[in-house]
Amino acid sequence: VHWSIDSKDWTNPGVEVILENVSKAKKGDIILLHASDSAKQTAAALPAIIENLNKKGLKLVSVSEMIANADSKTDEIK
Repeated sequence: VHWSIDSKDWTNPGVEVILENVSKAKKGDIILLHASDSAKQTAAALPAIIENLNKKGLKLVSVSEMIANADSKTDEIK
């Protein structure tokens, strides 16, 4: 699984920059956020990130849930 929106939170650019970096999120996007000592501003940005996503009508789900509800198509490669 690969992310589609990079918050760049690990660079500690400030809460407003983190919010701007994830503001383009849309249905189906995976937002990369870090839970580590090096990403010091992520926890402060998270409430606003969640609020903004909810205002867009987006639902937060786990990757497992996203995959389970996805449609996929495969073709044999010869």
